[in-house]
Amino acid sequence: EYANEFKKNGKGIELYKKTGTPCHPMSPLYKIMWLRDHEEEIFAKTEKFISIKEYVIF
Repeated sequence: EYANEFKKNGKGIELYKKTGTPCHPMSPLYKIMWLRDHEEEIFAKTEKFISIKEYVIF
């Protein structure tokens, strides 16, 4: 849903140029956006978003 929207409006290309992150539904950005829009209470309580690699290392 979010990745497709970014592809259609050109924001996906801008994001890729700035971050190197492809516009793909499995990207953490789109998962975080979904959480923000569908689980507002959980999102509001969340202090940080980290990947599994960061979790294991730290």
